[in-house]
Amino acid sequence: LASCAVSQRFLLHRLLSVPFLTVARFRNEACIGEDGSSTGVCYTARECANQGGLVAGACADGYGHCCVFQKACDATATRNSSYFVNPNYPAADRGSMACKLVVQFPPRDVCQLRFDFEDFRLAAPDLYARSAGQCNTDRLMILGGVGETPPLLCGINTGQHIYLDVQGAVAPAVLDILT
Repeated sequence: LASCAVSQRFLLHRLLSVPFLTVARFRNEACIGEDGSSTGVCYTARECANQGGLVAGACADGYGHCCVFQKACDATATRNSSYFVNPNYPAADRGSMACKLVVQFPPRDVCQLRFDFEDFRLAAPDLYARSAGQCNTDRLMILGGVGETPPLLCGINTGQHIYLDVQGAVAPAVLDILT
């Protein structure tokens, strides 16, 4: 999710050996987790926990915590840099399932949503003549934008991304996976 609005949070930090209060102020900006690959938002530990995130490292010179938001099936994502993962993540899920993620965004501040496929492996498209290239076994469908609906996705799309135009959209975006 991308939003033009940037909020500021305040962190009060008390030094144990000094009898006064130190106030540190930092922006809730994008940060990189300790693993070097997960992207989150810099919050206090309490803010991260209250919003359902996972602390993935430090930010704001150690005053903040890089908060990562992971969502699985039948969830709603409202935060920038949210991860949609299978219920058994990081293990692969080899069973059949239907799984949806609703992506809510502030309608006036967002023009496009960018979906980055960091680890995306579904069954390959069919190779048979009548249905060659069609996603008949597994598929990801992205709904809710304006204009053309993105194509069904299947196969290996790791490292790829897709944009969804949402300027003027009246409904949230929906990621719908069927395996």
